[in-house]
Amino acid sequence: MAFSTGLMKLILVSFCALFLIAGIGIAAVSIWSIADKIFLSHIIGSQLFSVASYFLLIGGIVVVASSILGLIAITRKNRILIIVFFILLLVIFLMLFIGAIMAVVFQGELEDQMQNSMAESLQQKYGARGTENVAATEAWDRVQKELGCCAVRDSDWELYQNTMFFREQQHYEQKKYVPETCCVYDKLIGNYKDVKKCQNFGLGPPDNLQSNIKNNFLYYNGCYASAKTFLEDHSGILVAIGFVFSITMISGLVLTIFYFRRVVHAQNEERKHRYTEEDAAKEARENERL
Repeated sequence: MAFSTGLMKLILVSFCALFLIAGIGIAAVSIWSIADKIFLSHIIGSQLFSVASYFLLIGGIVVVASSILGLIAITRKNRILIIVFFILLLVIFLMLFIGAIMAVVFQGELEDQMQNSMAESLQQKYGARGTENVAATEAWDRVQKELGCCAVRDSDWELYQNTMFFREQQHYEQKKYVPETCCVYDKLIGNYKDVKKCQNFGLGPPDNLQSNIKNNFLYYNGCYASAKTFLEDHSGILVAIGFVFSITMISGLVLTIFYFRRVVHAQNEERKHRYTEEDAAKEARENERL
């Protein structure tokens, strides 16, 4: 019995140590996702990716805290701390599972609403005033520059003519038909190749849409396909983390239950043995008096 309890204790200590490392990893991935990728929520019309990332961040922090608590509870064989540890494991399991489900739902929404939401976001918010609109404009600029694309679908530059960005230029002689982030960016020189010809070519797009002459300074591919692939890859990471650790949590929960039972049994046996020794000593003292 003692050996079995000791072996189970060793397994649980190892589990907590690995879980501590995993919790730090979950928190790191979530922070990276929140800090570097949440801006995409402004253009795709869904906050599920953001919410799932925050869920996993909170889950990662709770994993780290509960792992430390678990190590203390298991090494000290404290029944109350073991119960608290079990409850925390259950909470983590639910949080990670919900976060993973939300990421799966988000992946399903991509096909259904992303293209229309992107077109709506671009036309209604790009270049407009207001905190939300400015955030959407910055998000679009970042996506177009980082992914090397323009607007929503391929050769979709005319969408910009429905934006506040274009309408504010109605009195300009030389209009900018697309923002500079739609222009080909040369990473070697760290700048756009030719912003002026990109934004107003004359011989072809983005202003002369009927011409077959190619504008080599303008991106032709839309951002929908690139952003969709990008988000599917990163939401896939969140899904994998959530489900893998949810399954792992089940083994931790089961082990904790069995270890708790062993600790309770061992403590009861020890208490019973102590009482037996005390009774025997008491009886011996009474016999001596007689």
